Amino acid sequence: MTNHIPNVANRASSMLSSASVLFLAATISSENVMFQYLDVVNGLKTLCTALDTPTDLSHCQRLDFQARSLGFQSYHHFRRTMSQLPTDSFAAVSLGLMRRICEKRLPLEPKCRYYEFVPLPHGMGYYSRWIGWDKNGDEVREPRPLNGRDSVQRLRGVVDFPVYVVESERELTAWRQVWRSTAYLPEELAKRHFAAYFDKQRFVAEKPPMDLVERKARSGRYDSNVMVDNA
Repeated sequence: MTNHIPNVANRASSMLSSASVLFLAATISSENVMFQYLDVVNGLKTLCTALDTPTDLSHCQRLDFQARSLGFQSYHHFRRTMSQLPTDSFAAVSLGLMRRICEKRLPLEPKCRYYEFVPLPHGMGYYSRWIGWDKNGDEVREPRPLNGRDSVQRLRGVVDFPVYVVESERELTAWRQVWRSTAYLPEELAKRHFAAYFDKQRFVAEKPPMDLVERKARSGRYDSNVMVDNA
C-alpha cells in the first residue's frame, strides 16, 4: 500500500491542505481495512458532540467546524472530496480520517457500559475487576464496566497517547490491525469479540488456598488492575 502514498497526496492536494495530506499519507499501513463512504460521513457526524465543538453552533455549523478540523474547507467540501476519490486513494484517506475521528469522538451511547482494551505485543490488555481466587491462589479478573464518557474524558486528560472510541466492526478491525493504543468499546461489541475475557467465573474456586493468596499478596502479585490475556 505504501506505493500509493504519492498518488493520494497528488490527487487530494487540490482539495486538502498539505498538512492534512501528509498526515493521511502517514497513516497508510494496512490493505486489510476498508471503510465505506458512509462510514466516514457518519463518523464525522459523531464529532458534533466532541469536546472541542462549540456548544453555541447549529448542527450544520458543527458539521462545518469538524470538517475544517479534519483539513477540509466545509462539510460540503468534505463530502465532495471523499465521493470523488478513486478507490485506492479512498481506502488510504478514509483509514486516516477514521483514525482521527475515533481519537476525537466521545462514546455514542451514554447509557451503555464501555470497556477499556489495549493491544499488546503478545496479547490483549484490559482494565479489569476482581471476581475471586482460583485454585492456585491467583486472582480471577474480568473486564470492568465503565461509564464511557467520563472514563474517556478523564483518561485523555492525563495521557499523551491516543484514546480511541471504537463503535463498529470496521473500526475495531482498523484499531486492532493498524492504530493500536487504548480503545473503549461498547458492551455488545466487546463481548462479541472478546467473549473469553468475560467468561472467567468458571475459574473461581469455591475454597481457594488462602495461604497462597496471602503469600502472593505480600509479594505484590496483585498490584495492578490491568489484566493481560493472550489474544
